[in-house]
Amino acid sequence: MKIEAKYQDTIKRRLFQYILNLLMLFIFWGGLLRKSYNYDTLYHMVVDDADVMTRIRGGRYAAALIDYILLKLGLRTTTNISITIFITFIILAAAMVIIQFVFERWLPENNWAKAGFYCGLNLVFVNVLFAESLMFSEYSVYFALAYLSAAIGVMYFMKRKYLPAILMYVLAVSFYQNSVVFAGIMSAFYICLDEKMVLSLKSVVREITAVAVCMSMGVLDLLSIRIFEKLNIIPASGKVSGMGNIAEKLSAAAANFVSLNKSAAGIMPNLWLPLLFAAIVWVVIIYSRIKEHKLLPALFLLIVCFGSYILLYIIPFASIEFFCPPRLSFCFFLVQGLFLVAAYSISAKTLHKFLGVVGVLYMLLHLFFADFVVTDHFVSNALDEAYINMLYQEIVKYENETGIEVKKLAVMKDSYAPSSYEQVSYVSGQINERTIDAVPVSVIKVITGKDLEKVEMPKDIRENYFKDKDWDYFDLGEQLVIEGDTAYWCIF
Repeated sequence: MKIEAKYQDTIKRRLFQYILNLLMLFIFWGGLLRKSYNYDTLYHMVVDDADVMTRIRGGRYAAALIDYILLKLGLRTTTNISITIFITFIILAAAMVIIQFVFERWLPENNWAKAGFYCGLNLVFVNVLFAESLMFSEYSVYFALAYLSAAIGVMYFMKRKYLPAILMYVLAVSFYQNSVVFAGIMSAFYICLDEKMVLSLKSVVREITAVAVCMSMGVLDLLSIRIFEKLNIIPASGKVSGMGNIAEKLSAAAANFVSLNKSAAGIMPNLWLPLLFAAIVWVVIIYSRIKEHKLLPALFLLIVCFGSYILLYIIPFASIEFFCPPRLSFCFFLVQGLFLVAAYSISAKTLHKFLGVVGVLYMLLHLFFADFVVTDHFVSNALDEAYINMLYQEIVKYENETGIEVKKLAVMKDSYAPSSYEQVSYVSGQINERTIDAVPVSVIKVITGKDLEKVEMPKDIRENYFKDKDWDYFDLGEQLVIEGDTAYWCIF
């Protein structure tokens, strides 16, 4: 009976954790339950095969299979975006429970300390850069499945159940490759704590083995793509892997890392708030270690943090050109969150409450800017829709006046056409991008229902109407020309 009562208590505790996690996700990202999109979402809505081949070419086989099944059922992940995002939250909340389970051995006793501890564990999905993953409305549920699978894989691996762990890693990478980086960082911090931060040959071997197993899953996924291409099972993806210019990549990685510490890659003010958070935690750790006259545990943790930051750039370095958007770099905050969690183990208990307050305040800081990000997202989408509807009305007016149906669309940009609107302040990567210049045909079809064929902009039209022009406002009187069955649009 005692065992049954203990089991019931565990279920109740996990359910309570799950509800709190789900509530936290709703508080941060609940605004995205409204229909929203970026340009990949719009393309997914109109492409004939619902992106199945794109998924396969990218090595995202599990996502391709689900998209294929949905398509056969007459559905897509964009059929009802609100439901898709809701399911995403359900899955992410489960992933958060798994992460909490993996690290709960080190849960502190003080209530404020516990709050900061859980903020550190949850920071991975409730930081400002994770917004980008949720703005891929057509793929957000697959991101969630990737990180849930990876977290379960880490849980099994740390229990030394290696076969189910590897199977979960394979599943995770077949949803999204960045999941192996996520798993590698989780594994590194777990082993650091499990070894009581004692730097030894055993701990080093465990660290290297656990991370190598995670990263090897990504390598195998990449090899599978290349094999399928060689066998002509799939067309070439066009993504080239290789070392490229190492110096340029190192410079780009350094610039990206500085940007993350300075402003969360442009989402926060340029006040170095992420760096300040890390510095405060380090001061607590060093102060505690000096009092204990034992600095080696801090050295082990420093090595793990440094190694984890390197893992962030493994995938960007695997391409010819360095590319590290928020959907990859958000794991910077996974490192920061787990760093806070680890700090409890080597800092004085008298400072645990202080660490808890720091963790809670840092979480609230992310919440503050996450709200701005979500608001700006709908401003961006609203402007897209307004401009497309105005364009459509001009086309309809032309068709009514001339009796000629417009069937084609040629698009170009003026001298300076940024990827976001002037009215939108919180932009990074594909966070709050505008869609009209990236997928004009798709956005017109989704918003108005009109199906146009995209064609190249003729040189004479370019020269006669749009050459050297640069607008900072929307003006169809100057930016749209319609001749015959073709509309020519220069996007400001």
